Amino acid sequence: MKHSSNETWRALALAGNVPELRKIKTAVIARAESMLESAQLQGRDLDSSETREFNSLKEQAVELGSLVEHSSERRAKTERETARYKQDNDLSFEWRSFLKGDSVKVEADYSNILANRIAGKTPGRERRDIVTTTGLGSVPTRVIDEIVLRLVTESAILQAQPRLFNTASGETIKVPTFTAYGTASFLSEGSAYSESDPTASSVELKAFKVGRLLQVSQELIDDTEFDIESYLAQELGVSVGVAIANAIDGTNIGGSTAVQGAFSTATSVGATGTAANGAPTVDDLITLFYSVNPRYQVNGSWIMNPATLKQVVGLNDTQGRSLLLPSLSQDTPTTLLGRPVYLSDSVQSFGTGSKSSVIFGDISKFYYVRFAGGLKLVASPEFALNTGLVTYRIDSRVDGRVVDTNAAKRFVGIA
Repeated sequence: MKHSSNETWRALALAGNVPELRKIKTAVIARAESMLESAQLQGRDLDSSETREFNSLKEQAVELGSLVEHSSERRAKTERETARYKQDNDLSFEWRSFLKGDSVKVEADYSNILANRIAGKTPGRERRDIVTTTGLGSVPTRVIDEIVLRLVTESAILQAQPRLFNTASGETIKVPTFTAYGTASFLSEGSAYSESDPTASSVELKAFKVGRLLQVSQELIDDTEFDIESYLAQELGVSVGVAIANAIDGTNIGGSTAVQGAFSTATSVGATGTAANGAPTVDDLITLFYSVNPRYQVNGSWIMNPATLKQVVGLNDTQGRSLLLPSLSQDTPTTLLGRPVYLSDSVQSFGTGSKSSVIFGDISKFYYVRFAGGLKLVASPEFALNTGLVTYRIDSRVDGRVVDTNAAKRFVGIA
């Protein structure tokens, strides 16, 4: 019966019937809540049969939430693509010239779009005005949009809204930080004030280049049926976006040669697991939550891989209640112990070997991201002239650093 229901849900998702999926999800959650309320009114815990049904309902709610999110994103993307196609006639001659490899370089400042998307805003068609060029006219933002979309959807850290720095150039910048705060005290009348200074430090944000080359045959470009703009967006934009997300959500210790991943050893350990498979338990998650100072808990977020969340779905407290509250809309993330959960495949999943698979804390204080010099697109018909290929190059410069190690802590699985 469940298999049949799942197939029906997937069919609704493919058809883009988001309202019906939300209606089913609401009914599933209502059924689960009703079971708990009924047991509580009777002064008892759920029996084994009810527990199995309740856990099944939780899994269904999570699956429905995922289908709603993906279906909504697909529908929104289709609408955006349709709007862009309608604007094709507005493309400047210079931009078409660039796509054919006749022009040299396009520079685009995508930092404002990125900041808006991270903050949950949805800029309209005025995005076109944000893009600037070198020697060219107004540039459509499909490539920019794809990069920003991938940056945010692929990176759980970016979804959790770290602090962003956008600079025109790429020289190293120092950001002041405080590892300890000064203290105040009560004074009697006429008493002298005592000095108490914070412990100051600084973090260096550099600018590491990420990019790639792509070659397209002149025949494909000249073919009016070939959507070169969309192809560039997918091939260039997606690869750069995913590469940056992997670095930010990764475990690299960074330093002078690379982005420092949020899951690097620079992040303090808040809980160490003992489960044989390396997955976090109820006690591990509670320990991790309370290992973070209360001043950071209030704006805290959970960062994890979808596979880790799947393990968490089956966890209950001693009263049989779930620690997880599934999202009821695409604008509201799933919550764990009352705080939002952000997912990304860029985050490593749980496992043995002391793997770090979960972070909890205030990401805006914990991690800083710097983008330098915007986005650069270069086209050259001469690079591979003898083969009749137009070569495109895309690059951007970025850095990420753990700043306040007290603001967030990580869970480490069993060795």
